[in-house]
Amino acid sequence: MIEQKKVRDIFEAQIIEGYCRRMDIVVHYLAIENYYGKNDFGFDLCLKVHDKRTRGRFARSVRRIEGFKQLVSKTTEENFNTKKHPLEINFGIMDIVQGAHRMAFALYFGIDTVYARNVRKRKRRVDFGWKWFEKNGFDQSVIDILLNKEQLIRDGFENGMESIKSN
Repeated sequence: MIEQKKVRDIFEAQIIEGYCRRMDIVVHYLAIENYYGKNDFGFDLCLKVHDKRTRGRFARSVRRIEGFKQLVSKTTEENFNTKKHPLEINFGIMDIVQGAHRMAFALYFGIDTVYARNVRKRKRRVDFGWKWFEKNGFDQSVIDILLNKEQLIRDGFENGMESIKSN
């Protein structure tokens, strides 16, 4: 079943007791910003995260990030289409199963709602929060960047989706 879901509701469901378990969304957001010249580290960070998540399969990680770069170069606010490519979410716990990068695009473009498909592949939430980054040897400066961007996104919800675009 595919339904429309509010981006804010999906993102906020990833935050439990103030802890965002899906900083991979923020990492993809930073990579999109990198493409648009708002930072010079987003894709490198995305590569490092992917390499850690794949346990050192660097060549595979490079191919995935190159593919993501191509996707970013082809994706615009006008052609971003989650109806054709919905996020996969376990609606019961609002956990994103597939689509952190699509969620990052929706946030970057300031899109209010996305299409999502209900899947029940996982019974528990994944944890790619700041503790995962700490445990996997990322510098505190990287963790601070992620936490600051997460807060800017959360603040953006209070000021409207358009304000997230200008972060």
